[in-house]
Amino acid sequence: VPRAVISPQSLSRSGWAIGTTAAPVTAAGGQYRLCWCSGFVSDNSTNQPGVGSGVCSATADFQVDAGELLLLGPAPLSQDRTCVSGQTCWLDGLMGVHIDRTDQFLVLDSCGVHSSNASDGTHSPLRPGILAGLTSSGFSLHWGSEAVTVAGGEYRLCWCSAAHFECSTSTDFRTDMGKLTMIGVSPLSQHRTCVSGRTCGFDGIVGQGLDSGSRFLVLDTCGTGSVLPRFGSAGLLREADSGSAVSWGPEPVSAAGGEYRLCWCQLLVNSTDNSGCSVPSDFLTDAGRLMLLGPTNLRQHRTCVAGLTCELDGLEFKHGGSSGEGMLQILDTCGTRASLYGFADGGRVDLVALSATSHMTAATWNSVLVTTAGGSYRLCWCAQVGASCSTNEEFNVDVGELSLLGPSPLSQHRTCIAGQTCVLDSITGIEMPSTGGFLLLDTCGTGSSLPRSPGFTSSLSSRSTEVGVAWTSAAITAAGGLYRICWCAGLRSTANLTAFDASNSSVAAPDCSATSDFAVDVGALRLMGAAPLTQGRTCVSGQLCTLDGLKGIDLADGDAVMVL
Repeated sequence: VPRAVISPQSLSRSGWAIGTTAAPVTAAGGQYRLCWCSGFVSDNSTNQPGVGSGVCSATADFQVDAGELLLLGPAPLSQDRTCVSGQTCWLDGLMGVHIDRTDQFLVLDSCGVHSSNASDGTHSPLRPGILAGLTSSGFSLHWGSEAVTVAGGEYRLCWCSAAHFECSTSTDFRTDMGKLTMIGVSPLSQHRTCVSGRTCGFDGIVGQGLDSGSRFLVLDTCGTGSVLPRFGSAGLLREADSGSAVSWGPEPVSAAGGEYRLCWCQLLVNSTDNSGCSVPSDFLTDAGRLMLLGPTNLRQHRTCVAGLTCELDGLEFKHGGSSGEGMLQILDTCGTRASLYGFADGGRVDLVALSATSHMTAATWNSVLVTTAGGSYRLCWCAQVGASCSTNEEFNVDVGELSLLGPSPLSQHRTCIAGQTCVLDSITGIEMPSTGGFLLLDTCGTGSSLPRSPGFTSSLSSRSTEVGVAWTSAAITAAGGLYRICWCAGLRSTANLTAFDASNSSVAAPDCSATSDFAVDVGALRLMGAAPLTQGRTCVSGQLCTLDGLKGIDLADGDAVMVL
């Protein structure tokens, strides 16, 4: 207990007032003795009272018991307790001398001084504790039914007598009654970055008492909402050289890019079935920001048309600046080996930022026409961060659907007979534009149109998934052989698609004037008939005329030749 000395200013006929010359009394509450020592000694030479040096400097000098001092306050001063961040905090078995229901308790870095973890006027990371169960044998202290989410660390339990102080600032809470150890991550600003399509893990996570029971979950807001799609379960913690390492396992995460919260939960010490840390509401402590690089929207659906170039604008990505926007690939299923036929470079293309300040990007296959079958494909992304993006398996983030309009499948083989009208029944496709048309060529998209092949008409009046295409009534008189059924969308660009369907305006007028417009190979046409058409023969009038060695495709008995 700090030494009490007589205050000369308070000497009076009614008695003395005493105080301390040191700091305020912060000893443990209890019953003490008031012990007196005279500060005067006799001068041996004059036998007169005087002031001696070194008087009342040792406890042995205080021989006179003046009475009892009852010191109110917590006792003992080593009532250490432990709580876990993200859980309710309840401290049982606390003791003291004449603790009153109005007394206040505050958690501080150091009792009686301002704390760096200021959250309000008291400069405490927690609001004042609530006293409960006060009896002569002790009391409890808690912070309500809501979980505390402060940073892990070692704090001090500080007491203030509300009967003698206002207890409104941290300097009023001078009595240190023990240590409060808060298990949890610290500080609460441990920001990290992961990349969608890659495994997610990082080290250097630090805190108080972190162990293998720590779990981390990525959420929009800690303690609320649902588990982030495509991010997997909670990350596990293990010891590392620098702090602790957190990993979500060997499987890549493929969630949407964006800024999320890294939320922490500690399995209960007495849990035998790992029932804790199983739902988002268990993960209340916000350890920091997790920046996930990748597409910010996983439903970025786009449409292209077979036979045209494919341009994808306005794709939204959260990228890492100098690390680039990554690459895009068209696949049936993201992350699988099978490449898609009919797209340049296997459907793989670099993403280009539309501006330095925007997260918008674009992808284009330049002037190369898409000749893939109409259908529903996936836009698959690769980050180019820690990966070469050279294999299909690396394109494992599904950005959205690519609807490719056009004939499907590309093996719709048909047979016609030279000299007759050719009918191609039920050519199927995906929402084929009504402007489209067909042409017979040796090779789709190149060469000249087939001689002696008349024009054609289409029964399409709007986008359709099935159409019967009939050639005009004039017979096809081309040489028998194997030809390609080639399709043209009848549009100048994908942008014209909506305009044409909405108003049939001239901006989307058919543009199938050249064989190069018919780039999509729908299948083979087997034309039965004579081939070539230069099989000249000579006969003599008045003699039997026999034409031997005539050639053709699928010529059969019963076929006839007429000389005209």
